[in-house]
Amino acid sequence: MTTGRILASVSLVLASGLLVVAIKPQSPAQARGSQGDPDLLRPSGVGPPPRPPAQQQLTTREYQKGQDIRAGLQGSASELRIVKWVGTPLGPPPPPGMDPFEYRTRQHSSVVTARVLRSDSLFTPEFDWITSSVAVSVEEVLKFDPSHPLNAGDVLSFAVDGGAIMYKGAVIRAETTWTINFEAASRYVLFLTFASDGQPVVSPGDSLIVENGAARSLEKRHVMESLSSDAVLARIRGSRDLPKIVR
Repeated sequence: MTTGRILASVSLVLASGLLVVAIKPQSPAQARGSQGDPDLLRPSGVGPPPRPPAQQQLTTREYQKGQDIRAGLQGSASELRIVKWVGTPLGPPPPPGMDPFEYRTRQHSSVVTARVLRSDSLFTPEFDWITSSVAVSVEEVLKFDPSHPLNAGDVLSFAVDGGAIMYKGAVIRAETTWTINFEAASRYVLFLTFASDGQPVVSPGDSLIVENGAARSLEKRHVMESLSSDAVLARIRGSRDLPKIVR
């Protein structure tokens, strides 16, 4: 599970209603990336993750705690892929006969559709892994929690495992074995709970990516499965007023 916080909500009158926001720009030192390393250029903002040059040479290594992943770039390698093997966080299945989207909706305090504004990746202090700070703009509130109100146009920020960093002309990409990374400019259905301090909690494994009229899970085991996004959203809306199920 990952935590986040509401960064800002600024109203801007447009034909479609009230929309957001401004995100505080990064300083030049931040734009260079973690620890101000001049050789590190962090991808940020809207757009796809960085891609290495043509005729790439890919090296894949398993994550080792405390091991500097930059040392894995050797010779002419233009992309280094670090894979963190994590266990499958399987929870109890829905009760017999219950729609899985009803079950997921009733487990969470709020459900929203949101579009990724930016995803900024940083090395950990030990340089043994990469984490990303994901900022999203809420498009529609599908389920509303009065104790933690959200509105269209609110910006949420949360941290997730993994990401990609351009370093000395090569791409270092960190991935987990369980979920797919959030992508800049893409649209998602996010199922939210809230920590004791009011910060929203986002689990990639509970999230759905919406594209080309289809919704699919970010869980890698479900990557090939997709359903009509209109049908999924209708099932979520139809479940939002049902009693909550404690996870």
